[in-house]
Amino acid sequence: MLALTELTVSHFRSHLRAELHLDGRPVAIHGNNGAGKTNILEAVSLFSPGRGLRRARAAGMARRPENLGWKLKGVLQTPDQSYEIETWSEEGAARQVRIDNKASNQIALGQICRVVWLVAGDGPLVG
Repeated sequence: MLALTELTVSHFRSHLRAELHLDGRPVAIHGNNGAGKTNILEAVSLFSPGRGLRRARAAGMARRPENLGWKLKGVLQTPDQSYEIETWSEEGAARQVRIDNKASNQIALGQICRVVWLVAGDGPLVG
C-alpha cells in the first residue's frame, strides 16, 4: 500500500503554507466553499507524473498576488521504502522534481506512484 504521510505546501494556490502529518489511514477533507480543499487534493496529485488533477500549467498554481512560485514536499511510504519528494516551480518555470534530495524527473515519480484521478464537474469524484 502507498501512503502520503507528510505534506508541506508553500505558496500553492490559496495556501501560503500548510503542513499535514498523516498516518496512512483514509482522510476526509471538509470545509466551506473556497477554503482550499481541492487545492490540497491538487497538491497531492502532483506527487505523481503529469499536470495534476486540474491539468494546470505550473505557472497557474502559484499563490496570488505574490506569484513567487510554489513548492510541495512530502513523504511517500510504500511497504518497502520511504521516499522524500519535492516538486516546485519558480516564477512560472517548468515543474522540477527531487526525490530523496536528488534531482529527478516525473518519469521517476511514475515508478514510485501510479495514480488514476477520476474527476466529475468541478472536483474529484470520491467513492
